[in-house]
Amino acid sequence: MSQKELQRVVVISHCVKGDLACARAAELLDLSPRQVKRLKARYRQGGEAAMAHASRGRPSPRRLPRHLRQRVLHLARTRYLGFNDHHLAEKLQAVEGFSAQSPQAKGRIERLWGVLQDRLCSELRLAHASDLDSANGILRQFIADYNRRFARTPRDIAKAWRPAPHDLNRICSFRHERIVSNDNVVQWEGRRFQIAPQARRFTFAGAKVQLYQTLDGRVSLYYGEARLAHTAASGG
Repeated sequence: MSQKELQRVVVISHCVKGDLACARAAELLDLSPRQVKRLKARYRQGGEAAMAHASRGRPSPRRLPRHLRQRVLHLARTRYLGFNDHHLAEKLQAVEGFSAQSPQAKGRIERLWGVLQDRLCSELRLAHASDLDSANGILRQFIADYNRRFARTPRDIAKAWRPAPHDLNRICSFRHERIVSNDNVVQWEGRRFQIAPQARRFTFAGAKVQLYQTLDGRVSLYYGEARLAHTAASGG
C-alpha cells in the first residue's frame, strides 16, 4: 500500500471501532463524511486489503500504445535530452505531432507544418540565409508576419495568469519549527536569533515559532501569521 492508503487504514479502523467520529475522520483524510462512510463499509467487508485503490494492477484506459511510448522515450533520451517534463510535452506536441489526439488539433499541426515547409523555406532561400544568425533574423521577421496575417483574437481576452501572492518568500522557502528558549532566542544550525520584544508580547519563551529560510539564505521568524523582529545573537 502507498503511504496515503496506510493512513486511510489507520483512520478508518479507528472510525469503525468507534474511537473516531466520521466528521473528524473526514477532516483528517480531507474527504467528505459520505466518502468516509463508504470506506467504512469497504473496510468491514474486506478489511485492510479493501482500502487499496480499486484500479491497482489494471492498465489505464488512457495509456498510450506501446510503440508510441517507445517513440516518446527514445526522443526524451536523444533529441530532447535534458528537457523538463513540461518543455518536453510542448515539443512533442508542436514538433513531433504527439498530445494532439483530436482531428482538429492534428489538422492545425499539419497546416502549420505545411506553411513552415513551404513559405519559411522559400523565405530563407530568397534571403540567401546560409548561417544560423541570418536564418534566425529571417525567422523573427517570418514569425511577426505570420502572426499578423494568420493570428486570431481569442473569444475570451481575460488574462489567465494571476499576480504572485504577497507572501511568495514564505511559499518558496524551507520551513523549520523551533521552540524559543528562556532568553527569547531561537537556535538553528549553529546560529542564534534573538527575538526582540514585540508590541503585544514581551517574551516568546517556550512558544513554537516557524523559521523560514529563503532560497537565497535569508531567514525570517513567524509566530502564526505575525512576523517577529529579530537580530543575530552571539554566544552559545
